[in-house]
Amino acid sequence: MPLTRRAFFPTGWFGDTADADVVNAPAGDGYLADICSSKPGKPAAPGVDPLDYARFTAGMRTGMDKMMLDMDEDPPSGDPDLDFLVMMIPHHWGATEMARLVLLHGRDPLVREIAEKILATQVSEIEGMRGRLAALRESGEIYPSLTGNRG
Repeated sequence: MPLTRRAFFPTGWFGDTADADVVNAPAGDGYLADICSSKPGKPAAPGVDPLDYARFTAGMRTGMDKMMLDMDEDPPSGDPDLDFLVMMIPHHWGATEMARLVLLHGRDPLVREIAEKILATQVSEIEGMRGRLAALRESGEIYPSLTGNRG
């Protein structure tokens, strides 16, 4: 069963902010309304192999579901810095997975260039976040030094 925004942000998860629009707004509302839709998907565009497109959309859905599950795996720690990193690492992984899929199935050279840039930047950012997360978890300091904040 696909996750919903309400399942991802259960009421009370973020305390008083649980009533924020991002949680309660119907799908399609908000700043992504112009590109996101709850309408059923369209068939493959002219010139796109339907089987290849089905593989692409299945891969996108699988990657998105994994990302959402991984983001929601650890319960809130009480530390915004840790919670941010714990959720951003799988979020960035999701971006790399989508970029990988569009490189396998996409045709537009500019979209492919964007995907290549996403892969190059997100992988290094994931490494930095993992390093910083490990450092924060090992540190006994309440406010670790801001030097080396990328891991």
